[in-house]
Amino acid sequence: MNYDVFISCKSEDYNYAQEVYDYLGSMGYKVFWAQAELGRRGDSRFNSVIMKALDASTHLVVLASKVEYLLTPYVEFEWSSFHGMIISGQKQGNLLTIFKDIDIKDPDVYKQIPLGLRFNESIKYDDYKKVVNYIGLNREKKGSEPTATAATSENTSAIHSKRYKIGDYYDDGRRRGVVFQVFDGGLHGKIVSLDQALLEWCPEEHSVGCETLDAMNMDDGAANSAVVASHPDSAYFKAVMWCISKGEGWYLPAINELRKFTLNRRDVHHAINETIKAHGGTPLYNIGDNEVYWSSTEYNGFMVPSAYVIKMSKCGTEGYGYKKSPLYVRAIYKF
Repeated sequence: MNYDVFISCKSEDYNYAQEVYDYLGSMGYKVFWAQAELGRRGDSRFNSVIMKALDASTHLVVLASKVEYLLTPYVEFEWSSFHGMIISGQKQGNLLTIFKDIDIKDPDVYKQIPLGLRFNESIKYDDYKKVVNYIGLNREKKGSEPTATAATSENTSAIHSKRYKIGDYYDDGRRRGVVFQVFDGGLHGKIVSLDQALLEWCPEEHSVGCETLDAMNMDDGAANSAVVASHPDSAYFKAVMWCISKGEGWYLPAINELRKFTLNRRDVHHAINETIKAHGGTPLYNIGDNEVYWSSTEYNGFMVPSAYVIKMSKCGTEGYGYKKSPLYVRAIYKF
């Protein structure tokens, strides 16, 4: 049996996991959660069932109310096994962490989160319904809504003939986002992801390997991301690899691409954000917010490994950030 989602958590968090399990089930997703599935089947072969379920699951959600729960034997085995399958190319799905009462913006807390999970997206437990943004189509209306495969086929032909404008929602069955740039009369353009992540460009403990990789293109983030992905230690370049892990064609924008959806006219920025919110996503930060976005364009003017960033504070400016710093990441895709 195949599953859309595998839920991993420590027994102390079963009450929270039950909420997520019930919600996804009500939306039509096939969910594996050991507490529910093993009891329902009356199967005592725990290890064997877990390993088969991991192999048969498209996405994995790990839930924790304490950081140390992420490193308990079974929980760590489940998410680290799934993470390994993503890195090796055996999985194309997402690894998502739901944090209950854990402030990952606290630097001391952030450092305690295992590297394999810091690399991937996370959401707050209060927003757990947003998990559907990471696992594909809403399947609530079984029999009347298309499957993901059928939707991909139907949407692709329609998508090729549709003309888009900035602020439009884009969904070809595999990729979802908001249009922030168009060309060829709107037949082609670029979209920004509905979600974002707080990640280092590269962690401090691997700063030697993060020295300039020649990802210096100011306009083509796909080229920069390809350079990073080809590096032997590409898994450590978390900002870029988070974008690539979304699937074929996604990448971390170059600095000039990043400017187009962060520092564009106020009405453009507003239109993009309204569409993101309408489809359950996380809005872009506004100019004046004290937050910073990574680009894929490296900067070699400092002794410390750095890359170009967009600072949303004050009037919004271009700048540079140390690669070891956890800053915000947004993926883009060219259609």
